[in-house]
Amino acid sequence: MVGERSPEEQPLEVAANVFAAATLLPAAAFLNMAKSYQSASRGEDSSLKAFAQRLKVSPEVILRRLATLGIVSNSIYRSKRQAWGEKLWYISAPSKGGGPPVPIRTLAKDGRSYTRLVLDAYDQRLINTSAASDYLGVKARHFPDLRRELSQRPTLAA
Repeated sequence: MVGERSPEEQPLEVAANVFAAATLLPAAAFLNMAKSYQSASRGEDSSLKAFAQRLKVSPEVILRRLATLGIVSNSIYRSKRQAWGEKLWYISAPSKGGGPPVPIRTLAKDGRSYTRLVLDAYDQRLINTSAASDYLGVKARHFPDLRRELSQRPTLAA
């Protein structure tokens, strides 16, 4: 997809994630807790989820930390990330009736021109994923929906 970047293309973001993980999940304490969730090292979803709930982080954080510490192989990490994709399987589905969808709220809040400007800058690699998410106030997983909404509803002429 246009604008998607692999971790290898985001060295600063990778370095920040490694630093944050080392700070928030110190190796010795993390490895000690990991002994209670040994099937997490094989990429078992239920174990990753239980471990994540204990530490109040996402299963992806647990998996990434296990990989960084050499407990999970890079192939398991990559296959889990690919399987999870954009779907956050470990979060309960939001309740219905909570207002308009994210793309509609974002376009109403920021306007079509600003939203298009941010997404275009992101696609042209003038800004990174984190900056685009910050500017729009949404997670990157909503970018395709925003693009779809922008293409489906034409701008009204002034």
